[in-house]
Amino acid sequence: MAAKLNHISVSDERLYQLMQGGSDKAYYELFEKYWEPLYSIAVKLTTNRELAKDVVQDVFLAFWKNRKSKDIENVAAYLHRAAKFGSLNLIRDEKSQLHQEVEEIHGFEVETDQHLDAEELQKQIDAVVQSLPTKCRQVFELSRYEHLTNAEIAEQLDLSKRTVETHISNALKQLRNQLPQHFGTIGLLTYFLN
Repeated sequence: MAAKLNHISVSDERLYQLMQGGSDKAYYELFEKYWEPLYSIAVKLTTNRELAKDVVQDVFLAFWKNRKSKDIENVAAYLHRAAKFGSLNLIRDEKSQLHQEVEEIHGFEVETDQHLDAEELQKQIDAVVQSLPTKCRQVFELSRYEHLTNAEIAEQLDLSKRTVETHISNALKQLRNQLPQHFGTIGLLTYFLN
């Protein structure tokens, strides 16, 4: 096995830069560091261990294949999002396949245009997040995209933990109110599972 890089002293972003230059050692360091957290996300969303493994494998395969064409500022957030989207796309595809089977059995078409695909969903979420008040948006992004704890956010932004919780609650309320009804609260909760 190739010698490991010391990922404690080398940032994820630096490892990604090395990976972009072709370093498989850097790739394996990121793989070792993030495989388990991404697998946990995928298992929670797909509720199937084998499918979750496939999702994580696909995420890392795409991560390697696209390394030269993507500039990633936050590797952890990118990989977490990729695992969530991969899982949601898999769930969507399974539902679509089930709809097709129902159509074949019953001889009718099931409307599928009400289902949001992951990219459209992300655009809508981003628009709502960008419309939040500045401090609320900062807290929400640190929580959901940077995966910081409420205590870490409170310390970083010099806020009380309760204020952080209130901002997150307000952001989620705005998302529930402004996203399409058919996406629903369960979809929101699933999307933002940590």
